[in-house]
Parts: sequence; C-alpha cells; structure tokens
Amino acid sequence: MQTTPAIPPCWSPSRLILIGGSVRAAAMSAVSARFRVLAIDRFGDQDLREICESWHPWQDGPDPSGLKMTDQLAKITAQAPDQPTGIVLTGGGEAVLSSSGFPELPCDRNLRWLTASASAIQNSSDPTNLAAIAAAAGIHFPQWRHPSEINEGVFDSEPSSPNPFHPDPWLFKPLLGWGGMGVRQLKKWKPADSTAGYLQKRITGVLFGASFVASANGTTCLGVSRGLTSKREPAPFQYCGSVGPINLSQDEQQQIERLGSIAAQALQLQGLFGIDFLVSPTGWYLLEINPRFCASMELFEDGSNSPIAAHVAAFTQQVLPRKQAAILGSYRCKHIVYAKQEYHWDQATAQSLAGYLQRHPGLSVHDLPVAGTKITKSAPLFTIRSTGATARQALRKAIEHDHQWQRS
Repeated sequence: MQTTPAIPPCWSPSRLILIGGSVRAAAMSAVSARFRVLAIDRFGDQDLREICESWHPWQDGPDPSGLKMTDQLAKITAQAPDQPTGIVLTGGGEAVLSSSGFPELPCDRNLRWLTASASAIQNSSDPTNLAAIAAAAGIHFPQWRHPSEINEGVFDSEPSSPNPFHPDPWLFKPLLGWGGMGVRQLKKWKPADSTAGYLQKRITGVLFGASFVASANGTTCLGVSRGLTSKREPAPFQYCGSVGPINLSQDEQQQIERLGSIAAQALQLQGLFGIDFLVSPTGWYLLEINPRFCASMELFEDGSNSPIAAHVAAFTQQVLPRKQAAILGSYRCKHIVYAKQEYHWDQATAQSLAGYLQRHPGLSVHDLPVAGTKITKSAPLFTIRSTGATARQALRKAIEHDHQWQRS
C-alpha cells in the first residue's frame, strides 16, 4: 500500500487543507489556533467561506480519489507552493483513499498528510478488528455477520420464521461510512452490499462519543459527549448533533481512557480520533472508531484548547495536550436542523434567521447556506449551538429553537 511522505524534523505547517463532507467545525478550530485554512467539502457554507482563504467543492464522481484529488491539491496550492501545508481529514474525507492508499501529492509542493495511515483508516472499519479491540478493553461488540454468510433474499422471510437473521434486529453498516449515512435496518439483502459493508445486530441504549488524540507518547481523552441521531425517515441513524462534555465517574473515565489507548495501539492511530459506543442495560458496546476529526469535537473547543492544534502537534512535535479541566456548570449542544420542508435560501430567509437570533441572545447558528441554495426536505439546513446548566436543558433549548424557527 502506498505510504505518505515522512514529516521532516522541525517541519511545521502554517496552513491546512481540510477535506471532508463538511469541514466548518474543523476550520473554526484551525483558525482559532492561527492556521490559515483552505477547504474542500460538499457544502461550502457561508460561515466556512468567511473564515478560510479559499473554498473548493468536492469533486463528485464514481472515484473521488487518485488523480482528481492530486490535481486539485496542486491547483489550490499553486499560489504559494513552498508554504508548509498539512492535509487533515474530517468526516467523509476517507473517500480520498483508493485501493493503493492516499493520492500522490504534487512533488513540487511542501505538502504533508497529517492523517492516520491508509491501513489504519481501513482497519478501523473492519468489524473483526473492532471486536478484538472491544474484547481487549473488556466491553462488548454487537454480533455481526460477514456478507458471505448471507444468501440473497434471506431477509424476506416472515416474522414467524425461525430464521436467525429476521430483519428486525439487524442493520446494514457501510465500510468507511460517516455521520450514520448509509446505515439502515436490513429488510432485503442485495448482492451489491456484499463488498460495501457488513451486518450488525441492533442494540438499544444511549449513544456516546469519546474524543481522543494520540501520538508516539500515548493517548489523551479530550472529552465525552452524548450522541444524537435523527430517528426519522429516510435516515433514522443519521448524526444530528451532540451534547457535552459529559461528567464521568472515575471508573468510567478510566474505562474510556483504557479503550482509547487500546484502540490507538492496536490500529497504530495518530492524531485525532473518535470512538462511538453505546451503554445499554447489558453493558458497554463499541460501535465505531473514526480515525480523524469528528463533528462532536467542537464541543471541547475553548480559547486555549483547539482540537486541530492538538492534532497537528501530535504529528509535528509528538506531544499531547494537557488534560482539560471540566467545564463546570455549562453543557454545550450542537443540533443539526434538518429541513421539514423545501427551502430556497435567499436574503429574506437569512434576514428571518438573523432577526430570530436577535430575539434570542445566547443562541448561535453555524453551517449557514449560501444565498441561492436550494434545500430539499430532510436535508441539513444549519446547526444550532446552545448551552444549559444540564445536558438535558442544553438539548431541549436547541430542539425548541429548531421547532420554533421552522414554524415561523
């Protein structure tokens, strides 16, 4: 598998190229740490464009990796080819990988990939590896099946059938997925799914996400948040926000730190990564490991702690951030608002939102569409950020403002 160029001693980037489905949160973290930002994503939100030097649309197509990305990186760095520049992935950025690894970097550019290795990224989505990591950490991994074990049409049986793969408790999970997209309750097996993912038994419980940063010197937990999913069709498992930081008991904190350390060592992770797990009456269940910047990480951002700065330092200095003190008396919520109807985002709509924010001080919104954007029903509209004295209060406030604004 193709390897990425080594990082020279004393090399330090002054600008970052962020690549992913939506990079606004990572861009804000990077700018707060005084990095210059170039962005490649699928939305090009207004507030992203305002803080980065340039925004470039993700090149859609059957193969977003390889030559297309190499050419795009060369083009967007042409004005300052000698400037030290790091490339950082966010959710969805894993799509730049091909079977041979990362796209080649232009040889006349001072570029370096600041990411986990290609093999680490691919291994992080392998359920065999996830099950082994869970066992080593003393927690569960949901029962799963490789597609080769399933015959076409096996999920068509009636509920009374003794078939152990009756659809109700089983999910299809894509490999290298992000944000819960592509996860679905399995009703019928399709041959096309055989190379795209695996089956996992559905477990009910409370979803959490733990954020970490790893270097050669160890692993540090940045914080834990509660994960929120839409629970609505057509994408009931799609990520719709987080609330945190969650206060933990000493035993819980030790368990999470142990899980993060085991995962980092087993997969040889470097930089930021996130672990999604579920707490149910029967115990803790490992769900996913995401070896990159995760959307919930912005909840742990403050004036002196930038997750992106910690990520860069893990590669360039092999250092870890100091453990953050608990943010006492304050819980933060980010809630993605999904459109309940079709919108044409024009000046009148933007002014309506601006007026709403003036009437509700303390509330903030991000991921704002650019003027002229057509937003289909159930598509992401924008993100609400709220705070509260409890996690429940912060979440309730965000949801209430979602409903109130879409009714106005």
